[in-house]
Amino acid sequence: RKEKRVDFYNLLDVSPIASEMEIKKAYKRKALELHPDKLPPGSSADEQLKAQKRFQMLGDGLEILTDDFQRKLYDEGHDPEAIRER
Repeated sequence: RKEKRVDFYNLLDVSPIASEMEIKKAYKRKALELHPDKLPPGSSADEQLKAQKRFQMLGDGLEILTDDFQRKLYDEGHDPEAIRER
């Protein structure tokens, strides 16, 4: 299960011991880079969908890694769906 989940630390380019402030800074930097509106005009619908999914994963990573309880569960190996259920 742990192998299948998204590595939010890697996605945000932060270390697993990063502070909340470092995670938020990394999110802002990545959000500017990966925002779906940054796609060039005329991008295919498939490219737009992929960009939206990447951006949504980025938001999920921010939500999980900036909440102490959710981050602890994530670090223990729970996937994002299991974390949301708690």
